Amino acid sequence: DLMPDHTEARDDRFVASVTYGGPINQPFVTGYLVRAVTPGTYVHPAALAEDMYRPERFGRTDFGSLTVLPAEPAKKP
Repeated sequence: DLMPDHTEARDDRFVASVTYGGPINQPFVTGYLVRAVTPGTYVHPAALAEDMYRPERFGRTDFGSLTVLPAEPAKKP
């Protein structure tokens, strides 16, 4: 498994760096998880991945939106 070398949680974004030692022509796949604790509809920006030393190598997702629903009360047995 590929683990980040560095992570940084900021107010408006999450930053991570990884060292990928695989084949250069092989696709690199990663993912992220969105966490929201307040109900509402939110717009999330596109995720961006770029090579620090070769800026012509990058990937970007589409932006989107998500809706967080209020929690349902726990049911008693």
